[in-house]
Amino acid sequence: MDENQQNIQNDQTEKHPEPEVFTGSVEGQAQPNAGMGNWTGPQPEQRYGMVEPVKEKSGICTAALVLGIVSFFINPLYLVSITGLILGIVGINKKPVPVNRNLGGWGIGLSGASILIQLILDIIITICTAGMGFVSFFC
Repeated sequence: MDENQQNIQNDQTEKHPEPEVFTGSVEGQAQPNAGMGNWTGPQPEQRYGMVEPVKEKSGICTAALVLGIVSFFINPLYLVSITGLILGIVGINKKPVPVNRNLGGWGIGLSGASILIQLILDIIITICTAGMGFVSFFC
């Protein structure tokens, strides 16, 4: 029986030889990365095939800035200022964050300043023209 077991073992080793383990040496010379072999693939900080996300500009932020500037010159019933203010808020809170987000902030600031200035001028003109029946710019 000992001979039969040895024959079976020999047959199995011939069919499935032991895998060779790479020790890091090529042609008898030791390599600096003996455990790693000669692997020279990309390092973790290198991302091949990855594309940077496109940074989009928001037309809403640009529109808020334009309306904020225009509201100093033409602002019937505060409509231009309020529209610029709303567009600026929407543009700043838009996802993904636009590259020109600061334009929305400027639009909010200019629209808010325009509302305040026009409100103050409306109050002054109302006080100066009380009882006159017409708008006078010379108080």
